[in-house]
Amino acid sequence: MGLLSNLITRTFFYPSIALNAGSNLILGQNWYDRINEYIVLGALPMPFMTGGLIKEKVKGIISLNEDYELKHIYNSQAKWQEFDIKTLRLPTPDLFYAPTIAQVMQAISFIDEVKCKDNGSVYVHCKAGKTRSTTVVICYLMYKENMTPTDAYNFVKSKRPQIWLRKTQFDFIQEFYNTKLKI
Repeated sequence: MGLLSNLITRTFFYPSIALNAGSNLILGQNWYDRINEYIVLGALPMPFMTGGLIKEKVKGIISLNEDYELKHIYNSQAKWQEFDIKTLRLPTPDLFYAPTIAQVMQAISFIDEVKCKDNGSVYVHCKAGKTRSTTVVICYLMYKENMTPTDAYNFVKSKRPQIWLRKTQFDFIQEFYNTKLKI
């Protein structure tokens, strides 16, 4: 599945960005949504959206995108730094994958650091803000807010209705819960 899914995601990357933008307009969905006072969950932030993120008090960005997804339509790390926004890259393949437990633990530490040291929010994103980034946010809520997988999922879904987890992400969330939280 790795080679085939890689081919599919690379081939349809730009058309899927356009489809995501179009469906957001038609369905009245947001490019990003505030989950709580320090987490914003969304799709790939385009450079023209930087001002809006600054207004949201975003001081950190977690990207779960692979390199090719960030090549032409994303601020460079240096550009984010010009706006005093820290970045964390956790490259994760799209569609049929989830981040690793180590990546999620990095994300949790990063969110806490930005929240405490910079008194700001963290924008967690992948391409569409529906799977990879959602997985991280759900795991964060379970780890830091003592939520069950179901409660965390339902909470995020109430804030960002277009999330779309697949079996891979649900299985990972349960594994994270069983490994890191369940006693």
